[in-house]
Amino acid sequence: MTGYGEALDWLEFRIDNAFRLLRWRVELVRRLDAEHKVTAHGVAGTLESLASATHHEWRSAAEVDTWGFTWVASRKGSEP
Repeated sequence: MTGYGEALDWLEFRIDNAFRLLRWRVELVRRLDAEHKVTAHGVAGTLESLASATHHEWRSAAEVDTWGFTWVASRKGSEP
């Protein structure tokens, strides 16, 4: 399959770059305010599109002190 390897490389770059930027932001916030916890929020993308997107709530949660996400029934439905 032509291009498949390049597509995986591009996706891996996008994911790694997104987390590099997250880590940079967290480190900046911690330098500016070491007293408070760093809290972040996701969109539950790992539950739907981990294989093809940069969402990865578990990896994101490892970068901050507190992590959460919202599953909005009006947009996502009410199935578990």
